Amino acid sequence: MPAAMIHHLWRALRHALGKILAWGAVAFLATALGAEVIAVVAAGPSALTTLTTHLVALALALALGYAVSFTTLIVETVTLLERGALDLERAGAAGVERLERIKQPL
Repeated sequence: MPAAMIHHLWRALRHALGKILAWGAVAFLATALGAEVIAVVAAGPSALTTLTTHLVALALALALGYAVSFTTLIVETVTLLERGALDLERAGAAGVERLERIKQPL
């Protein structure tokens, strides 16, 4: 496998992993903060001292963060496959074009 192709794949994987982790972290933090705020609004400031509030916020944040990360993984996979198919199509068209140029003088 050529070094340029390996470098391109590694860069694409790093980019996808960064997006997956970033969106998962944003969803996790937003959900945890939202659950804590809802608990304070619903039960008053005493909700911040209960372990149940924190455990519920953690469970919701983990579930939503995982769901967003998994969705981002699927979107990035489809996007990378689409780009790869387009690159393959361009390479095939360029190869056919070269063959046509070679064949013409004969």
